Amino acid sequence: MFPSQAPLKTIAIKAGMADSDVATATYTITQAPLNYSLVPSSLTFSTDEISVQWTANAQKAKPTDWVSLYKTGDPNRSFDQSRWKYTDGVTSGTFSTTAPNTPGIYEFRYLLEDGYTEGARSEKITVTP
Repeated sequence: MFPSQAPLKTIAIKAGMADSDVATATYTITQAPLNYSLVPSSLTFSTDEISVQWTANAQKAKPTDWVSLYKTGDPNRSFDQSRWKYTDGVTSGTFSTTAPNTPGIYEFRYLLEDGYTEGARSEKITVTP
């Protein structure tokens, strides 16, 4: 993924050109924001159910985008198989699941196209006993 702006320098060389005829130009590539978000219903949970609201980029939302609960620090491939849901391509919705039995710091993640590329990450949430 590019930083928000990345300079790109090009050099054009045509056969038969002398060194003094080399043309150069500099361009800046600006990455458009992904426009995905996750907002938990609370930052502390001790009850059985936890939930998050998502919003997705209207031009990029896919039926195979998905939301899952993660223990903070775990890689995207290490999701809880019982705590995830496809977004079905809709641009907003709510995902509710049971709270993990293990207290700790967790977060929700929005992942793209049935893969592990992250579109958004929620604030950290605390699950208490």
